[in-house]
Amino acid sequence: MSSHHIVRENQEPALVVHQLDRIDDESLGQLLEWSPTVIVSDADYDALESRGIKVDVLFLHEAIYDLDIQAHTKLHAIDSSFLKGALDYLVANHHKAVNIIAGAIDQDLLISYSHLLDIVVLDARRRAVIVQSPYEKWKAKGERILISSVPNLQTTGLTPLGPQLFETTESGFFKIAFTGGSYIWIEEER
Repeated sequence: MSSHHIVRENQEPALVVHQLDRIDDESLGQLLEWSPTVIVSDADYDALESRGIKVDVLFLHEAIYDLDIQAHTKLHAIDSSFLKGALDYLVANHHKAVNIIAGAIDQDLLISYSHLLDIVVLDARRRAVIVQSPYEKWKAKGERILISSVPNLQTTGLTPLGPQLFETTESGFFKIAFTGGSYIWIEEER
């Protein structure tokens, strides 16, 4: 039996490649599985293009460029930062979610877009999400979760290991709730 799925435009999370070297090829392949809108800067464009990956939007640092651009790729200049430009593009084009491949990243910038986009940041070791209170997720026993500082944090199913580090006590759902901010940053090991 075959299965047919209709994928509507902007239904799947877009993929912003901020630092391609931060993820392995297998994980990249999984992110590309549903043909997301792929956004990249000129810093990583050649690496994606050489792998045969279709780039939908290319942000350029210079108006004059020396790249062999794919015919269908839309070009945009980088005004202040690539990441801010990419997020602005996604919002303007009615995307609802984005996966971002990156290492170190401006958490405050991402949190400022959280009311407009569901944001996930990935690298080879971690998966970070920006969440609202309350938040719950299923995890296996013994997995570690890093939760940004927030007043009045309440947890269920987590044991504190340090100021922001927690471990799941049992396999099942862990829950967090907080006050003092609309969104917080949490990280989990991949």
